[in-house]
Amino acid sequence: MREHLEEFVSIAISGSADECFECLTVVENQEIWPERAVRTSITRLRNAASAGADEYKGAMLRNMQQVLEERLGLGQDPE
Repeated sequence: MREHLEEFVSIAISGSADECFECLTVVENQEIWPERAVRTSITRLRNAASAGADEYKGAMLRNMQQVLEERLGLGQDPE
């Protein structure tokens, strides 16, 4: 599964809101993703979410982006 992150992201971006939700679920539940694929996917998700997807799907794309950023340790508040 972990070698297919970019495919899940492609489906999430181009598919329906239901397909996006299913992809988000897979991404959230997979513990390890290759770093290069994560970095590429974050950029793609950021661009897609800002490109005007419907509000519900856009929220899921941003959520998927956030999940991947957390995997890289990005966006966390330093304590």
